[in-house]
Amino acid sequence: MKRKMFMVLFALLLSLSLAGCSSEGAATSKEMRDILTDAGYVLEARDSDAMAYYQENVLLDTYDIDATVKELYVGYINSTERWVELIVLADGDQAAVYAQAIYAEGATGKLVVVDGPVVLLTYSTDTVNLFPVEKG
Repeated sequence: MKRKMFMVLFALLLSLSLAGCSSEGAATSKEMRDILTDAGYVLEARDSDAMAYYQENVLLDTYDIDATVKELYVGYINSTERWVELIVLADGDQAAVYAQAIYAEGATGKLVVVDGPVVLLTYSTDTVNLFPVEKG
């Protein structure tokens, strides 16, 4: 019971926090890719088949989220040291819903950065720290 209440409260706070971010300050997919590349990531763009698979099997089947994947990238540093996934969805609302679903999973170890319609997934705090949170 306490966990459900915590998750509902957390999801509410996350959505309010994300709603407060203006799209003017949102980093574009290109800006985020540039930051990752500068940090040593080798990013691979996924094709339309991979985006459709992600949309159907990850977003819809796993998380029950009806969202549209516009861009999808997977990246590594030294093939195995650090992993990142960059998903560009149709809008910031879809990105916020996806982030909430990941947080609702609990302790999976996934770390999430959401900036506008862009969702970055990783297990690396070093990678998350490349994208400082702006307080306004």
